[in-house]
Amino acid sequence: MKIREFIKTTINEYLNEEQEVKNWKQFLNENELLSNYNIKSSSDDVYAVGEANGLTIKNIKETIPIKYINGGVRLSDPQERKRINNLKNEILKNKFISRIIVDSDNNIIEGQHRYTAMVELGFDLIPVIKLFGVDDYINSELIYKLIDKYKIHPDYKHQIVNMVAEIIADENGNYLELKNYEPPKGFENMWNDIINFVINNPK
Repeated sequence: MKIREFIKTTINEYLNEEQEVKNWKQFLNENELLSNYNIKSSSDDVYAVGEANGLTIKNIKETIPIKYINGGVRLSDPQERKRINNLKNEILKNKFISRIIVDSDNNIIEGQHRYTAMVELGFDLIPVIKLFGVDDYINSELIYKLIDKYKIHPDYKHQIVNMVAEIIADENGNYLELKNYEPPKGFENMWNDIINFVINNPK
């Protein structure tokens, strides 16, 4: 590329970027952030994402301060910068935001680009779908050790431990509710051992 063309291209890119910044600043001055936007469910398959990450028990939708989110995109790649800019323009144009998917510690599982775009646009809050897994409710490692004495197939152990965690999730963390559930047929002793351990050692 000739030096003159290079300089012209560089200047044009700079001016375009400056114009985008002005547009975003004008947007921030004219809009109440988030309140003027339609919140859509995640553009990702939430259940597939959860299953792939071992987080399939429960999910909740909420809006949390963006500063509590862990993740984002490193923008050393020009293609990533272009993608973020496109996302920002889509948010401004379409007036809707898709939820990002996080785990119980607010680590981003899916939606790093959306999160980065919202940070750069100046949002204080971000809508999320928060996924939970077995170990958000019970210490599965200790429970597996507890029931090692039962000589049954590991798949059955896994299913029963997951069942306990799912019940606790459905009961909003109330461990005592476990006593109101019928034990799986044929696994009564194991069930009672697990229930007593979980109630006496809540996470």
